[in-house]
Amino acid sequence: MFITIIKTFPFILLLCCLSCEPKRDEQPVIEDPPTETNSKFEKNRWLVKKGEDYPYRNEMIDDLMSQSELKKYNKDQMIDLLGEPDRVDSLYLFYRIDQERLGPWPMHTKTLVIKLSGDSTLNKIMIHE
Repeated sequence: MFITIIKTFPFILLLCCLSCEPKRDEQPVIEDPPTETNSKFEKNRWLVKKGEDYPYRNEMIDDLMSQSELKKYNKDQMIDLLGEPDRVDSLYLFYRIDQERLGPWPMHTKTLVIKLSGDSTLNKIMIHE
């Protein structure tokens, strides 16, 4: 009988611990109001690079993408506006906007991709994630 009690005691103790519920505060949680993260495109801030990151690009990308005059730019004008791309591949210009890393390994990268036509005019501008 004593051995049966000893064998079932850990199980009973586990049930007691799981059935207890911590006391919860009844007061509602007040969240901070949302802050505006989008800002106007500024070339000087776009070009800022700290280490491997561009700290301001993600907050400016919506304003940059909404500028209708970008569609009229050619390759040289885009490079003049945005600086040298992080990577060039045939008719594409790549500008890294944001990158999340786990140590040295990239986990998620957000990139501005500019596709050019054969005559170096802007064909398409898109975000790749």
